[in-house]
Amino acid sequence: MRGATYIKDTGFAISQLMAALRGEEGLLNRSKSEETTHLEDAYTAERERNRSEHEALRAESGDVFWLAEAYFHAERLAAEIKVSEAKHSQNQAEARQRLIDRYLSHATIAGAILQIAKQGISTVHGGLPSPTRGRQIGSQPIENVIWQGRNQAMHYEEGIFSPQTTRCFATLATEFGPRLTLSQQNLALEVIGVLGWRSQKDYESDMNQLLQ
Repeated sequence: MRGATYIKDTGFAISQLMAALRGEEGLLNRSKSEETTHLEDAYTAERERNRSEHEALRAESGDVFWLAEAYFHAERLAAEIKVSEAKHSQNQAEARQRLIDRYLSHATIAGAILQIAKQGISTVHGGLPSPTRGRQIGSQPIENVIWQGRNQAMHYEEGIFSPQTTRCFATLATEFGPRLTLSQQNLALEVIGVLGWRSQKDYESDMNQLLQ
């Protein structure tokens, strides 16, 4: 009964966080597929234009009387290409920073979801329950993944993790891939992905079992 009350009381917060997570996911995906593609297309077009002009001038330089002028234009175009490449590098850096900012926003929202889930386990069980109550995530009980995932998300900047958190993420990285390698980066988003929490329904399905 206590668990059901907790899930109900935190339901609105979870619904808002899940909606925000889906919104940030859309922004992140659009940023990857549109901004990066736009920059690459614009850069390719600019390079092709400069290359065409450069090659045309090289052809003209076959006439000795046009050689000096062609050389002058070729040097000017070469300088423009360098400027274009520098601008492209700056645009790439700005696009990369936007992706990082959106990822961090996404991870912060995921961390809040893990915090609410972990607090529910603490409220009902006083700690990690024994025996385990939920399904397995790879070879680990889901409550341990939630608990250690929350701890990593709360303390990642310090870079100092408990042995339990270290073991949990070592196992996750082995079973689900190197993106879950413990680091000074908020891995809450990756943990939510491994849990399969794509909606409030997914979250509540596991929490109803865990908080019995």
